[in-house]
Amino acid sequence: IDYYKFNFKGELTTESATRMFASLFPSGTGTGLCGTVPQLEARFQFAGGVCNAANVLRIDTFNVNGPNTDTSGVDVKLTYAWNDFLIENSSWNVGVEGTRLLDYKRGAFGLLGAPSIVFTAPEDRAGLYDLTAQFFSYPKLRATGFLNFDHGPLNVRWQVRYTEGTSPAFGTTLFREVADSTAASGYRLQALGKSDDFWQHDLIVRYQLPWDTTVTGSIQNLFDADPPFVASNFNYDYTNGNPLGRTFKINVRKRF
Repeated sequence: IDYYKFNFKGELTTESATRMFASLFPSGTGTGLCGTVPQLEARFQFAGGVCNAANVLRIDTFNVNGPNTDTSGVDVKLTYAWNDFLIENSSWNVGVEGTRLLDYKRGAFGLLGAPSIVFTAPEDRAGLYDLTAQFFSYPKLRATGFLNFDHGPLNVRWQVRYTEGTSPAFGTTLFREVADSTAASGYRLQALGKSDDFWQHDLIVRYQLPWDTTVTGSIQNLFDADPPFVASNFNYDYTNGNPLGRTFKINVRKRF
């Protein structure tokens, strides 16, 4: 069991146009805070020079040293091995490896040249995702469990990968359309809460043939699990979920 803690200072990153827009136009429409924060407003180009959410043509952003980040968590690895269980000259191993993210605290993000103008408030990103503007996802719990059987030239491994669901961070789209026959349009908006957990089962079989030849076959995502829905460009968490479904792989290796 390991406890870790990292303090990152002056992260190299890019200012978020989405959050700058949300800061100048909190309601997403109208004139917002036009005329009250000139340094922020100067980053925007408006049609006809009129400050209005509907007139935004462009937002200038820069690569900057961003806020500091403090993160900590716990890594756990447990294994147990025993021999000759059920089958003589066999070896069995069972175990689990996991990470529990305790916090991912990010400081306030201020405008370059005017740090007093904060367009992203301090936030603890542990357990949150934003895959539309900031492109991050930090599940609080990830783990992999396995059972391994070894007997002579044969090795069989079953593993289960788990990723806990995440909740939408500030500024992330909070609704999705779902089918509803009672609605005039045939759809209704459903609030997005915490996404579903993701489980993936894999089966790997390896056999040692004569002449230094090894054949390995595997079925990844054995139960063909879909990645959970989240608000993103692809409608799933592409940093954690597996969009490929059930896949089959075979590998032959010959040593000379």
